[in-house]
Amino acid sequence: MIHRLSVPDYLSTLPLSIKTIITLPADASHRTFHRLITEDGSLILMDAPPPLEDIRPYVQVADVLKSHNLSAPLILHQDAVHGYVVMEDLGEDTFTRVLASSPKTEPALYQSALSVLVHLTHQAPPADLPPYDLALLMREVALYPDWAVSFSPGQRTLWDDVWTDVLETTVLSSPQKTLVLRDYHVDNMIWLPQREGVKQCGLLDFQDAVIGHPAYDLVSLLWDARRDVPNKGRWLISYLNETGFEAERFMPVYFVLGLQRTLKIIGIFHRLNRRDGKAQYLQHLPRLQKYVDVFLAQPACAPLAKTLGDLLRGP
Repeated sequence: MIHRLSVPDYLSTLPLSIKTIITLPADASHRTFHRLITEDGSLILMDAPPPLEDIRPYVQVADVLKSHNLSAPLILHQDAVHGYVVMEDLGEDTFTRVLASSPKTEPALYQSALSVLVHLTHQAPPADLPPYDLALLMREVALYPDWAVSFSPGQRTLWDDVWTDVLETTVLSSPQKTLVLRDYHVDNMIWLPQREGVKQCGLLDFQDAVIGHPAYDLVSLLWDARRDVPNKGRWLISYLNETGFEAERFMPVYFVLGLQRTLKIIGIFHRLNRRDGKAQYLQHLPRLQKYVDVFLAQPACAPLAKTLGDLLRGP
């Protein structure tokens, strides 16, 4: 077993003159982040302890995004053995903070985020990222019965069978494939107005990226677990117009993935509470249940509503 270097010991191996280290607020993962104040400015240190975390997917996807002319942080130093990454500091202006301080910026911010998704649909998906296949989709939707509710064995079998059928006939039968970042919402974007075009949207937290249907990240953006997004229809129409996707083919996948993702997040938030003692995420459950009810009312989700509706509908 390799003895992991501490943060000070790791930083001592780098050609950096660090004046101050500021620990940043934690996210829902096992990673921690530190802002390194140096003589030349500031950098970000990601502390991702193995085997709980693996920096290699983050570095890989960052390189892909940079090759697509997008604003992922530039990786300066990396150590996969000890789980450290030193990268460009994109600043503190997350879209969430900017929206809170300047609500009038909302149209510009969402247009910027939407432009990134449109841009990705025009890029060839990298061949070396994992697919968003049935096994992964089912592992995610299993988080709901695993953590949020108690199903009987018969209910669980029914759950698996119906979800398998719906995912295979909608999501997995579609030929549309792109890079899917999987956690695409305003907490994970940095506003960079000094840059141009799609580069104005700085990207964070993309290490779980896969190759899958483009509707997933659009759902992630518009059906945000942590905030109500106004004008969903406007942004959806704009996206369809800019990509040229046919609504009749796109929308069934959009709604099925919307339900799949929402149930996954409900399961994750319950897990964070029960396993990790992070109860703050439970405040978002009423919003997520409203999303579930909206998605269940869509024709594409009719098999799920008919067979599993009583297990999913809120009070």
